[in-house]
Amino acid sequence: MVFYAGRPGAFVDLAADTRFAYGLDGDVVLDGHLAHLDRAARVHPGVNGSDETRVINQAIGVLIERGHLPGEAHEELLRRAADHGRGLAGAAADLLTEADCR
Repeated sequence: MVFYAGRPGAFVDLAADTRFAYGLDGDVVLDGHLAHLDRAARVHPGVNGSDETRVINQAIGVLIERGHLPGEAHEELLRRAADHGRGLAGAAADLLTEADCR
């Protein structure tokens, strides 16, 4: 299950409380969907910092809203970056601008 929040770290306390309340032994995975960004950072080394990550996550959210699964949304964003010769953050910014115009 993937939840999105407007503020980074918003789910840290929720995850800890949930783990305690249900007596869970395993790790709670936060931002597991960001594992794709590790690959993106290797492919597009300019992706670093919270601003770039925030823009990329917002663009992935737009693509998910349009019907893509999270992994597909990330691949679509990578494709757009490659097709337009823009870095991943640039392709994300373009997508967000396009989404604002609709």
